[in-house]
Amino acid sequence: MNNSYLDVDEKVLVVIGPSGSGKTTLVQCLSDQKLLEITPSWTTRPPRTDEMNAHEHKFVSQQEFAKLQKEGFFLETARLFGLPYTYGLPRITHNNKAAVPAIMLRSMVLGSLGHHYKSPIIYQIESHRSITEIRLQLRGGNSLDFEKRMQSYVHEIADGRQRAHRIFKNTDSFEQLLESVQKALRMDFKN
Repeated sequence: MNNSYLDVDEKVLVVIGPSGSGKTTLVQCLSDQKLLEITPSWTTRPPRTDEMNAHEHKFVSQQEFAKLQKEGFFLETARLFGLPYTYGLPRITHNNKAAVPAIMLRSMVLGSLGHHYKSPIIYQIESHRSITEIRLQLRGGNSLDFEKRMQSYVHEIADGRQRAHRIFKNTDSFEQLLESVQKALRMDFKN
């Protein structure tokens, strides 16, 4: 497939929120409904068992990542949470003109996106800290990763609230969250 890339002036949806807030579930559902066209971020982080078929990340070795970075594939790269993984921001694709071009990022790297796209619309997904902790514990993984992500929770929520155009609470039912985001997409991305 030939990739068409998003023009610098086109609108792009950026979904942010702390780990465990429900971003992935929401984005996958909207993508399955053909409402979003997700451009995955790239990472050297090993995938969790629930991410084997994930739409929002491409998991690669450090060597493959370094090769792509050297070739200029990424617009920006970053390390997050003081962990040893690298994340890469590729150019955003837009092949399905009926779907909203989208990418999932962390609030701390939004400045990087703004250097490349003029019209990002940012949706932050939030849940209660206690719910986030439970979700992250259920994911498994190593304790350092869990600890670092929870340490950044308060800062990431506050930072995202300053940057987001819309904030969605994932506290009641997923159906309510989904309906609210679908409505916002219709308002924010009318042609």
